[in-house]
Amino acid sequence: MKEKPLMRSEYSISELAREFGITPRAIRFYEEKGLLTPQRNGTSRIFNAADRVRLVLILRVSALVFLWKKAATLLICINQKLLTLISWKTC
Repeated sequence: MKEKPLMRSEYSISELAREFGITPRAIRFYEEKGLLTPQRNGTSRIFNAADRVRLVLILRVSALVFLWKKAATLLICINQKLLTLISWKTC
């Protein structure tokens, strides 16, 4: 069984981006929106373990919202097709 690595106390933006398969720009976007609040060391961002967990939650919620929007679009399409079939059969 593969062991999970121990959670570290500090991460750079590039480490988090690489770990989660996203771009550093995406992480900066979440920071701009106030969802992440890394410490600064000059121009470098230093993310802590809480920031990492918060990023996991942000990414999970984003994925759920995306799926929800896709499901809603699919249901609208199905509804329109059904309405078309019903109106066609009644003519």
